[in-house]
Amino acid sequence: ATVNSVRSDRVAHVVDVETDASQPFIASEYVEGPTLASLIRSGPLEPSLVAALAADLVSTIRAVHEARIVHRDIKPSNIICSTTGPVLIDFGIAMNDGDEHFTRTGLVSGTAGYTAPELLRAQEADDATDWWAWCATMLSASTGRPPFGSGDLQGITMRVLTGQADLEGIDPLVAQ
Repeated sequence: ATVNSVRSDRVAHVVDVETDASQPFIASEYVEGPTLASLIRSGPLEPSLVAALAADLVSTIRAVHEARIVHRDIKPSNIICSTTGPVLIDFGIAMNDGDEHFTRTGLVSGTAGYTAPELLRAQEADDATDWWAWCATMLSASTGRPPFGSGDLQGITMRVLTGQADLEGIDPLVAQ
């Protein structure tokens, strides 16, 4: 119901759900194309392609937010680059205004380097959370590297919390 409330053809909507079967499942629309993560494994994207991707994702994220949903897991592996443009997938940890917030000290949902600092500080997710992840994703597309480096989770988390993004090779005006 969460993803299907988004009015955009740039999200993969759910087409069937079976929770009572011996093997429960959720089936979403099939979107052909590589993920952004697979594309940037071979290096950064051209700046003009990053700009086009960024603009397309802005309208998609706005549609998600207009449905009063926070995706909470925007990252390269959750973006399929189809022939018609990027499609946002995996609303597994998305929340809308009516969802109950179950919190637990020390538990963070998301992906290292793409999870906004406020979530790492056990604060509530809001639209800014997704925009932060969008920036981290665009940085990764621009460099071909994880936005806050690689290594152990604690190191990545500390770099996120202290704003030490990997900006090597990025035009200073773009980095700002």
